[in-house]
Amino acid sequence: MAHVVLREVSKAYAGVPVLRGVSMAVGHRERIGLIGRNGEGKTTLLRIMAGTEQADAGQVERAGGIASGLLDQQKPLDYEGTLEQAMLAEFGGLTAMEAELRALEACMSDPSLPEARGRDLETLARAYGQLTERFEVAGGYEYRTRIAQALTGLGFAPNDFGRDVAEFSGGERVRGALARLLLSAPDLLLLDEPTNHLDLAATEWLEGFLTGYQGAIVVVSHDRYFLDRLVRRVAEVEAGRLRSYEGNYTAYVTQKEEQLLRDATAGKQMREQIEQLRGFVAKFSAGTRSKQAKSKQKMLARLEEQARTLRRRHVDSPRFRFETAQASGNEVLSVKGLAGSAGGKQLFSGLDVTVRSGDRLAILGPNGCGKTTLLRLLLGEQAADEGQIRWGHGVEAAMLRQDLSDLDDDATVLDSMLDGTALLPGEARSLLGSFQFRGDDVFKAVGELSGGERCRLAMASLLVSGANVLVLDEPTNHLDIEARGSLESALGAYAGTVIFVSHDRYFVDRVARAVLVFESSGLVYRPGNFSAYRDEQSVPVHDGRAGKASGDPSRVTREVQELLAERAALEAEMLQAGPGGRARLARRRLQRYREIDATLARLGVESGRRR
Repeated sequence: MAHVVLREVSKAYAGVPVLRGVSMAVGHRERIGLIGRNGEGKTTLLRIMAGTEQADAGQVERAGGIASGLLDQQKPLDYEGTLEQAMLAEFGGLTAMEAELRALEACMSDPSLPEARGRDLETLARAYGQLTERFEVAGGYEYRTRIAQALTGLGFAPNDFGRDVAEFSGGERVRGALARLLLSAPDLLLLDEPTNHLDLAATEWLEGFLTGYQGAIVVVSHDRYFLDRLVRRVAEVEAGRLRSYEGNYTAYVTQKEEQLLRDATAGKQMREQIEQLRGFVAKFSAGTRSKQAKSKQKMLARLEEQARTLRRRHVDSPRFRFETAQASGNEVLSVKGLAGSAGGKQLFSGLDVTVRSGDRLAILGPNGCGKTTLLRLLLGEQAADEGQIRWGHGVEAAMLRQDLSDLDDDATVLDSMLDGTALLPGEARSLLGSFQFRGDDVFKAVGELSGGERCRLAMASLLVSGANVLVLDEPTNHLDIEARGSLESALGAYAGTVIFVSHDRYFVDRVARAVLVFESSGLVYRPGNFSAYRDEQSVPVHDGRAGKASGDPSRVTREVQELLAERAALEAEMLQAGPGGRARLARRRLQRYREIDATLARLGVESGRRR
């Protein structure tokens, strides 16, 4: 039985259609990923399912007795009290039973209490036993543990539990809202970008939690690994319509590519037929064959309507290329014995790392570990506690900040591009057009832009900087899946060096050639991407050398790292190529992929494919 059914649902804002005749059903324990470009109506669809927003047309049917819960990014946790008290509010019945048990215990130990009057010990004991049984069946002995697990799993420290909710940042309060929603355990869980504000560890905890969740889940997300691991169906919102694909995100990519290929072939044939019919109608609309021309006119109208339903590849996502004004020397950055701190707390020490021209170094770690502080130290914006930072010859570095604070909110989009560059207004407008700023968009104040628009503008500024080193702090924040793919392609073609912080595992896999990870034992450097690093963590080291940053990896470990990195690169190539790629090249890739898997199996490494 479906928890919720949408039939021909439509919704518009200020007369602009967002959803056009959307139909969808969510069944028991379904796992649905809701994807689409920013502004396509995904959040609106979740709100309509939750009943917090009404459709303009169509039907929304909800099964009786089904509870739903919505994580809305625009509604962070709002509670007058501590974080723990906000979580306890979800267990009002259990806390009341717990208070009653404490009162009964007090009465049994002291019969003189006013609450014990008129009740003998046997009566109190019987009531206590019955309440204890009810309390246990309702989960009374586990609910405080569940609260602690949810909060710590989502990145809160135990000393955060007693802090007032009002003290937390907006992102932390969204995490708090997510924790409270998970604890409430509704039958239908509606999640809008749940991995926003989560670090890698918290995202992986959430994946594990949701994998075992007993209810249905509909999730809006741009996190492609998260979708791959969680969902079993992908629903894409595009131009107000919804299309459904069986399987996870990777399966969706393949199916959509095949569909686009079929539609492109059909579209070519239809265009040829349409041209023939138009010619016939124009030639014979009057005269002896006018009756036949009218029949062809009806056929033409049907064919044109069919052609409009065919899908085309989007060309509206940003397409750009980072250029370097000059090449840097081979050694771009040398760091020796670096130590850094923030707020009086030392975050790391003893860091030794060398970055060479063309490297792609990803810096990974939990929130608050010191990743942004490290970037600030490298750029000289903060003094190091100790150690040496030396940039190489000819290095020109440019930074994309996580908060995009380099943008002037009072300036227009066009002025932001012209400021500090040699661009002419026409050149700036042409460049902004490739970042989806068209027409009067260029005269908008920067302060009026959405998060995604601000990020695109900052990227455009980086593009014209001519820098040969890009330092990026969470560059995929605010970007939808298509924009993230464009950024990955642009960085892949970039001739310079990239040092970046990211929690987006898919992005790290596509871009990184080495990772610098904040682990509990200190900073660890590893060649390869995120998958290679993760897989290596489960690889036994045969010669006793751990392969930390302070020592060389063993021969076997090094071979495994190289194979894992090559396999991840092949996966990315196969994903990029899609079903329309060259057959011979596809066979070679697949053959090499199987050879790598066989070699890894001989070395005792599980496949760990992300499928």
